[in-house]
Amino acid sequence: MEHLQKIINQQALDDLRRPHYAKRVLQKDLWEQEKIKLLVLPLVPYEAFRLEFVKANGYGEVLIDQKTVKIPSIRSHERVWVKYWWNKVDVLNDDYEVLITLPRGYMDEPVPVDLQTLLQPLYSKPKALDYSSVLAFLPRQTKAFLQSVEGKSRKTRIGWIIRMLKTYQIEEIERCLTQENQDDASRLEHVLYRLRHPEIIPAPMKDSRTPSVFVGYQPNLTRYDQLQRTEVRK
Repeated sequence: MEHLQKIINQQALDDLRRPHYAKRVLQKDLWEQEKIKLLVLPLVPYEAFRLEFVKANGYGEVLIDQKTVKIPSIRSHERVWVKYWWNKVDVLNDDYEVLITLPRGYMDEPVPVDLQTLLQPLYSKPKALDYSSVLAFLPRQTKAFLQSVEGKSRKTRIGWIIRMLKTYQIEEIERCLTQENQDDASRLEHVLYRLRHPEIIPAPMKDSRTPSVFVGYQPNLTRYDQLQRTEVRK
């Protein structure tokens, strides 16, 4: 939309250099005459939006544009304001402070997702993961990693994902879970580090000064061993 607006603006400026169809005067000159008759624009721009007062469900999720969205820092069943603009949605608390800003669904823009915040409430309620909207934001292997176990094991894995997200991206975690056995979480952490910091083996140094007769020469170290032998005399 921004690119289209720039094109239209430039076409309008170019059109000012066209003579008026009846007055035979450049439209640019006619515009200068009309500007003195214009009213002053308001100092405060008009805000075109729709405001709704909605209630979150038991997981702190709100229905926005027919989609359930997890809102950080709100409690279960808390009421919030949803402010719909043409291109974005603001979610506000009772003090009208913006909690999060999301693009409208038709804007074809990525939705900012804080997985660490979304997973935090599920650490104390791991069973609720199966019904949470956070599953829509998890990659396939990460989702299977969490849903393949239950009870304390699932809680442990959710905690591990939350802890790893402090250092690694979810794409890195997904890659690690795809390549490795998922049973040993302590090993997975080492694998994550190795994926981010792969071992670098330097290429052999090119040496043009060593005589060819010595290239690849392997010394016979047994001769040096003989020199180190000592005899014990009484």
